[in-house]
Amino acid sequence: MVETKSYGHSSASTSSGSVRGGKESVHDEREDFQVLVDDVSASVSEYCRHRPMVAGMALFAFGFYVGWRIKPW
Repeated sequence: MVETKSYGHSSASTSSGSVRGGKESVHDEREDFQVLVDDVSASVSEYCRHRPMVAGMALFAFGFYVGWRIKPW
């Protein structure tokens, strides 16, 4: 059996349930984003462990590009 929650989203109701519903959805989105960031971070770390030369060259190229764009001389 699936339990559903009602947050009182009727136009006549101004209960705190509708406010909590909004906060819960924002909290869920933050958790989803945090899981995404953790997954990407773990994937990049794993890739760098397995292929350090490629990761180093990519960082060197990125640094070279940024240095070229800001031209400190």
